[in-house]
Amino acid sequence: MKLNSIKYYFPAILVASILFYLSSLPGSSVPSLGLKFEDLFMHCIAYSALGFTLGIALIHEGIEATWTRIGWAILIGTLYGVSDEFHQSFVPGRESTIPDIVADAVGSCLGLFVYLKRSNWFRRLAKSSEA
Repeated sequence: MKLNSIKYYFPAILVASILFYLSSLPGSSVPSLGLKFEDLFMHCIAYSALGFTLGIALIHEGIEATWTRIGWAILIGTLYGVSDEFHQSFVPGRESTIPDIVADAVGSCLGLFVYLKRSNWFRRLAKSSEA
């Protein structure tokens, strides 16, 4: 990894750090609006930020090997969600559930999709396949 590419990885590291901190909060410290599926929604939103920043980190260099990089971004986001849920299982008042892991993975994929859409990656992919 080149020194100047660290700027692409920093946002993902920052978001992952914030997620770790939020997961460390005891259950009594987590505010709730009392809505149905609120927890899953919050997981999805939080992990969409991670997916977006993983897109920045792994796909910033161009079109080459992009499907591999997308796969890595999805895998990293999902595995981070699994490790985060494992970590949460040790925090008082928090629990680790499969639906939370699924919401983390879905959120990570959604954030990555938003990044790809925003960066016009789909359009560049179509142009490269036409050539």
